[in-house]
Amino acid sequence: MVLSDVDECLANAKRVPDSSRPYRGKVKGVIRFSVTTAFKRPSIAATILFFTLVGVISNLAVLTVFICHWRSTFRSQYFTFFVLNMIIAGIVYCSTNLWVSVPCTINECPFIRSDGLMITMSTPNTWGYWAYLLSSLTFTIYRFGVFMSSSFGERKSCMQMLLILSWLLPIVITLGSTALGCQKRYNRYSLAYTFDCSNCTIFWGFSFLDFNQYAGQSIPLIMITAYAIILFSVYRNRKTHGGFNRQQSIADAKLAFQFIIICCSQYLSTLLFFIIPKVGYRSDWSVLLMNTIGTINVSINPTVLLLWNQQVRSSALVTFGRRQVRTVTEATAIRSVKPV
Repeated sequence: MVLSDVDECLANAKRVPDSSRPYRGKVKGVIRFSVTTAFKRPSIAATILFFTLVGVISNLAVLTVFICHWRSTFRSQYFTFFVLNMIIAGIVYCSTNLWVSVPCTINECPFIRSDGLMITMSTPNTWGYWAYLLSSLTFTIYRFGVFMSSSFGERKSCMQMLLILSWLLPIVITLGSTALGCQKRYNRYSLAYTFDCSNCTIFWGFSFLDFNQYAGQSIPLIMITAYAIILFSVYRNRKTHGGFNRQQSIADAKLAFQFIIICCSQYLSTLLFFIIPKVGYRSDWSVLLMNTIGTINVSINPTVLLLWNQQVRSSALVTFGRRQVRTVTEATAIRSVKPV
């Protein structure tokens, strides 16, 4: 197989896990895989495919529920639009694996012959990551605002601005970084999405990778803090106000706790993404984690919705034929914090 300059750079940057090396020596233009690597690639690809399908199917299930019950249940609720943004971003993020990482893991995806095509097909992974993260952030701002002041949820212009930003900012970040030369590819040899062999420096030694790392960890921490404040406020109100609505406080605490799980998953996903290559360099488990932690992360939100959100769970049972239609009033489904 003849290597382009970029492929040669990627092959020399990080090699396939284990002692078997796909790019032997520094002779340009030839790659030889050992028998060990040839057997491992399909099993790694199968694992990536499994978690990818879990992510896609779980998000599609919630999307189907929203579509089927849009007019009767979800259209009038602002929280639905934020959740939809997260669901769509999760689908895009996971789906990229179907046409990039899975085929490139099995046999180096020979149908992707040009570097430009590889960049184009891998870039949705970046957009999906940022769209999911920023949709979660805008959702947190919305829910925190509603908890602190019920009038916040009535400000239509604020809701529209948050929804627009959750789409606009990921597009700007993705296209801007790519245009500046920080281009994402899937490394066929280390079996991971990477910005290697790209110019990711923004200014004064600060790179887009630094921005990814700091923003990817600080944003989930901000969201966790916001939900922790909600939990603390609920606990304090129960202690200091004898007439405080116990049922409402339980609902608020439960919903805040659900989203803390989602935020912790996002933080852990970003943290591991930068730690694993340093700790598990060239190991099989590191390759599997690098290719699955993101899809597991975006599967948490629909899983939480289907398991713990009564409104979504009831609608899902109706949609998939396990329960007869039962009207859930908005008054009982929406309290000071919108359900996740």
